[in-house]
Amino acid sequence: MKKVKQLNSSRLLVLSLFFSAILLFSLTARSEDTNPALVTNAATGSISGFCFNDENENGIMDEGEQPVAGMTITLTKLTMFFSPIELGTAVTDEQGAYTFSNLGVSIYRVKAQSGSEAQCTTRNPVLTFIGFVNKTREVNFGYVVSGATTTTTISSTTTSQPTSTTSVATTTTSVATTTTSTSGGGGGGGGGGGGGTRTTTTTVSTTTVQPTTTTTQPTTTTTINTIKFIDNGNGTVTDARTGLVWLKNANPCGWKDWYDADTYCRSLASGQAGLTDGSSAGQWRLPSKEELEGIGTDPPATWESDYPSVPWTMPGAPFINVQSYYYWSGTSYASNTGLAWGVTMDDGLVDYGDRSNGFYVWPVRSGN
Repeated sequence: MKKVKQLNSSRLLVLSLFFSAILLFSLTARSEDTNPALVTNAATGSISGFCFNDENENGIMDEGEQPVAGMTITLTKLTMFFSPIELGTAVTDEQGAYTFSNLGVSIYRVKAQSGSEAQCTTRNPVLTFIGFVNKTREVNFGYVVSGATTTTTISSTTTSQPTSTTSVATTTTSVATTTTSTSGGGGGGGGGGGGGTRTTTTTVSTTTVQPTTTTTQPTTTTTINTIKFIDNGNGTVTDARTGLVWLKNANPCGWKDWYDADTYCRSLASGQAGLTDGSSAGQWRLPSKEELEGIGTDPPATWESDYPSVPWTMPGAPFINVQSYYYWSGTSYASNTGLAWGVTMDDGLVDYGDRSNGFYVWPVRSGN
């Protein structure tokens, strides 16, 4: 027990010294926000890394494992006596890479956004330290990303067995009996009496009921569950109900105002945002208000504004990075063209906003 206490005391001493140093650096770094000269002197480090499809789920980016583009990484600076300071976000590029640069000496928390499908296979978030010696840090995040879905329906069949009912043959026999009597007349003058004749006839009849068989034919009941969204394996997902092709990554560029969101969609092409579908610039666009409403309802429904009157389901797999906040639509508000409609993905709330606001962006294109 004494060794344990001594060990704990030593550990507390080291931690105290460590955080005392960090406090000094934090106060200096906090001053950087308002003193450009200090930024120049203290901003010496960087944190970078990759997001990748961890196929063997070992938490290591092995050779041949594919990058995951469009993942949002959030960087927060931690201090002892001040609230954590969120420094900003970065979105992984086509190689799954991100970088935060010009970082001062401090402790940082690096958090990757979880995908809407399977879990992260590495620690998330990660705490790391930028010091005077260790100025660069690499933090990677692995995910299990599902492949293409080729099955469109799942059927279950139940068949009843044929049944037969057979009646037993029955025979009924009736016996009819007829009796006839004849009586003789009396003689006069003391003569003797005459004789009589009796005839009996028996008739036998038989009725037979033949056996009958009643057969119930087998019946088959088939239940079909249709998969709404099909992963095409090229960075796109097809809505089998509407034929629309959506970008699989539902957050390829973070928040944008309406104008930048529209430009981003129209310039999107294969080779960007994880796309390998051969699409070209001009094919992608912002979805309409009705298309955004339909992606969370089944069958697709539309409504003017506010919450849906039908059940809403936040889109999940095979999509990734679906956000719970507003997404821009390409539909203008009729009474004021300076406004445009947006739809939240967590509950289907429909409202309009000024085009200068920042909403999320989810490109879509025709299936033709």
